[in-house]
Amino acid sequence: MKNFEPIDVAAWESFLLGGPSSLRNELGLSVERRRGAVALFADGVDSMLLNRVLGVDLLSEDQLRGLLAEYERRGTRRLFAQAPEERLSAGSIQTLQSAGLVQYHRRWVELVRRPGPVRQAETDLRVGEACAEHAESFSEILSSGFDMPSRARPLWEGILGSRVGWHCFVALDGDRVAAGGALFVEEQRACLVAAATAPSYRGRGAQQALMTHRLARAFELGCQTVYSETGEAVPGEPNPSYRNLIRHGFEPVGVRVNFVRPGTRW
Repeated sequence: MKNFEPIDVAAWESFLLGGPSSLRNELGLSVERRRGAVALFADGVDSMLLNRVLGVDLLSEDQLRGLLAEYERRGTRRLFAQAPEERLSAGSIQTLQSAGLVQYHRRWVELVRRPGPVRQAETDLRVGEACAEHAESFSEILSSGFDMPSRARPLWEGILGSRVGWHCFVALDGDRVAAGGALFVEEQRACLVAAATAPSYRGRGAQQALMTHRLARAFELGCQTVYSETGEAVPGEPNPSYRNLIRHGFEPVGVRVNFVRPGTRW
């Protein structure tokens, strides 16, 4: 039974730790492995995407309590503790509940795309690789799209350009950045890390076009799998991202169940 996708962990580890040490120190960025689980820390960024525990069901109750206390000590209240649905037992759920966590109302769906023809997207926007001149807009759109404060923007800016493994794209209206998306590649695996569109440009095909370009790049580089994850649609909270992934040939392969502190919302 699987734990979590290695390419997903590699992408977020690079995202958090690949920048200068001064930024890591300023934002309290670190990644820790405990008994098979992986904990992402971003003390200075109030983001549940960057403060997560993957494979939380592998921890004993004492280990889990200790890890939650560590987040508390670092000043982080909002976080996700994630576990593969297929591995959750009544006992592991009881352990999570005893440590003070409750199941979040929305799970994450994991999807994989294999090599094959890439669906072309129709848009009146121009899509190309992101460069330094796009950094400010790119980081603002991605931070806002994922409910991150402005302090997170240097992290998005940091993956533009020469950082190993990262390929970033923007959709442009003239010279104005309308949307942005990031792809992480390691050996023959790739991960669609994130993509977001400025509110005034939604509905113009930016996400479809960014998907097309990132998939094409992954397959050009010889990737045999492209991984992505997104929240499942729930009543009152639709998720067009899931439909876009399916439309572009992704297949669901698993579900992550999210646990949070009571009252936590994203």
